[in-house]
Amino acid sequence: MRIVRQILHIKKKSLIKPQRYSVHLCIGMQLIKQLRPRYNVAMKREARAYGFVRLSQGPAPRLQVVRSAGLDETATYYGPFRGAHQLEEAVRALNDVLGLRDCALSTPMHFPDRPDLGPARTRTPGCIRHEIGKCLGPCIGVVAEPAYLEQVRTALAFLEGETETPLAPLHAEM
Repeated sequence: MRIVRQILHIKKKSLIKPQRYSVHLCIGMQLIKQLRPRYNVAMKREARAYGFVRLSQGPAPRLQVVRSAGLDETATYYGPFRGAHQLEEAVRALNDVLGLRDCALSTPMHFPDRPDLGPARTRTPGCIRHEIGKCLGPCIGVVAEPAYLEQVRTALAFLEGETETPLAPLHAEM
């Protein structure tokens, strides 16, 4: 009887054939958020469990975990990944190992080899993550742009499954 009631409430039917399952899942989550179907209670809760890894654009790209993909068309997204909280921990570990920044997107970046970005400003306090060896310090101008971008390329290769280089320091710590 419940299924008959659900069928009676159908207003529009459409078929979307995406290339990959992850795209299908992303479209489904976006439609559920947008349309808020009455009978899809389980998936509303499920959508919060997924996360995407977002690579921002700009002089010093940043990896971060977001709950929905595609809000920023200039960024690159990876996912969806199940377990958003574990994903946040994994991205934090990846940032730490590779020395990628995690400061706010509004924080100005300064590279010694890019004078067009402006002179490096002395931050008070300085970059604490740089001081403890977890960040290369693009916000305080202590790393050259090619060196930072090489670490970003390593992170992308890791996310695409092409390398396991970032895992070596983590295995050494165990």
